[in-house]
Amino acid sequence: MDIDETLPGGGGDPEHMVELSLNIERLSEATRHLTRAQQEVLSLRFAGGLSIEEVSRVMGKKPGAIKALQHAAVVALRKLLEIEENDKVTITT
Repeated sequence: MDIDETLPGGGGDPEHMVELSLNIERLSEATRHLTRAQQEVLSLRFAGGLSIEEVSRVMGKKPGAIKALQHAAVVALRKLLEIEENDKVTITT
C-alpha cells in the first residue's frame, strides 16, 4: 500500500498535504504540554475512538471525571494553539 493511500486526502493537492502535515505537527507538539491524564484521555477518545464509558473503564475514573478531563484538555490545547498562532503573527509582522 502506498503511503498516499493511508493519509486523509492522499494523492491530492501537495500544498494541502503539507498544510495537513504541519497542522498535525503543531497539534502533536501542543499535546506535549498537557498533563499525562489529559494526553491519555485525548488519545483514547480521538485516536482510539473509545466512548466516554470505555475510557472511564480503561482509566479507572467515573464518566463525569473523563468528560471534565477531556474538556480541560481541549480548552488547554485551544489556548496553546492560539498562543502559538499569535506568536507567529508577532514574529512575522
